[in-house]
Amino acid sequence: MVTVTYARQGWEVDNPGITKHLEIIQEYAGIDSASNLTIVGQMVGEMVVEALEIAGDDLTRENLIEAVESIENFLCSVCLVPATMSSGDHDPFQGAYLMRAEDGIWKTFSDLISYEGMLSGTMSAADVKE
Repeated sequence: MVTVTYARQGWEVDNPGITKHLEIIQEYAGIDSASNLTIVGQMVGEMVVEALEIAGDDLTRENLIEAVESIENFLCSVCLVPATMSSGDHDPFQGAYLMRAEDGIWKTFSDLISYEGMLSGTMSAADVKE
């Protein structure tokens, strides 16, 4: 089985981002182990904080949208791929790593595959080979 990822995995307990993530979910949610859902939640949370910091003190809907659309090369603590968005592109992660299950653990086995400028629903295996 093969899948893709743009985030660290919960079993990477030696990674500082995952270590901090585990501390957060243990303290605030009483959860002892990370999952893809908790990691994606942290990714989204960190991107929201980034957007709020960019928006500054004059927080309006328009300023927040402008801030989100100006995020560029933001690498959160549990991300493998930096996030970039614009007014015409709201897909923050436009690259991923191939992963396969080895001894019950998902492990990456590829270089970063970029699909910058492509709609992910329109991609095929031929696009990955490029």
